[in-house]
Amino acid sequence: MTEKLGAIYGIRLKDTEAVIYVGQTRRAPEHRWRQHMTGKTPISIALQMFDAKEVFEFFVIERVPVSQLNTREGYWISELQTFYPSGLNHRKGGSGKQYSTATCAKIAETTRQRYADPDQRAKTSARLRDVWANPEYRAFMIESMKVARSDPEYRAKQSVRCTKVWADNDLRAKLSARKKAMWADPEYRARHAAAIAASKKALWANPDYRAEKGPSMARTRKAV
Repeated sequence: MTEKLGAIYGIRLKDTEAVIYVGQTRRAPEHRWRQHMTGKTPISIALQMFDAKEVFEFFVIERVPVSQLNTREGYWISELQTFYPSGLNHRKGGSGKQYSTATCAKIAETTRQRYADPDQRAKTSARLRDVWANPEYRAFMIESMKVARSDPEYRAKQSVRCTKVWADNDLRAKLSARKKAMWADPEYRARHAAAIAASKKALWANPDYRAEKGPSMARTRKAV
């Protein structure tokens, strides 16, 4: 008996051709597109903020057997770099399910090989700069995350996921070593320190933020 086919689909900005989301569906892809118009996920919120048919384009990337949907979704999220913050995927595919060790190893090796190529890294960097240079894209990314984070259910899920991730001592050590290596680079330090300073300055220029954080900061300084 032939296995039923599902679809891996993408959503991209029409003006830049940048793919911002990858998903999977076992039903007609057009049905999934309509569902996004009324949902509460970051991608749904982004679509609802604009005239979706004018700003975004929905397209089918490939049709695969249903048993392969999780693996292929994860592959395309990685390949098209639609995982947040460069896109609006907040999971790395597979409907939140864990991949097998062998699959994880294959995806990791593919990613390492791709980013070992300086030309590929340069292309990726240029693509992300172009995407974030689009004011509309920046606006809906920021707004969609604000709305998502205001949802108690979303915050609870993120808390559980982060707790599981940080319970892995090896992962914590790897992330720490990676951060140290990045900040040891003078060029990276100069670029990001300036960005962080500007971001903090903008936050403290907001009266609501000052009113909320000011008292706690005062208590911290007094305790020190």
